[in-house]
Amino acid sequence: MKKSIIALLGLAVILGGCSNKVSYGDAQATETTTIDFGSTDLQKIAGDMVDSMLMSGSVAAITRDSRPIVFVERIKNKTTEHIDTESITDTISTKMLNSGKFRFVDMDRVESVREQLNFQNNDELVNQKYCDSIRSNGGSTVHALR
Repeated sequence: MKKSIIALLGLAVILGGCSNKVSYGDAQATETTTIDFGSTDLQKIAGDMVDSMLMSGSVAAITRDSRPIVFVERIKNKTTEHIDTESITDTISTKMLNSGKFRFVDMDRVESVREQLNFQNNDELVNQKYCDSIRSNGGSTVHALR
């Protein structure tokens, strides 16, 4: 009798351990405080940095008369810790775009334009006298933020 009760309890523990309940939390919710960086910590830092940049005199000077064209390069994680740098880059780009002070380069098209310019400038089959100069870009200024 004792053996069957112990076996039944053991089976209940094993089956109970096999059940899984997955639930997703709110990405914007405050995380439990730990000594490690969490996703909300990094999002807050990125947001605060962009807010500070947008209020700086340098940005005010370059956005006074026009909306400069910018691109935000992917952030590189140079630590041993896993950090979602794509999410941070998206936060920075979104806040800058929503500020209305900047225009953005379509980075998906940059590589194809670069290949075409390389072909036009360096290929022996292209007659250079019929090609537009790369300098005739309409007078726009491109700023790279690193």
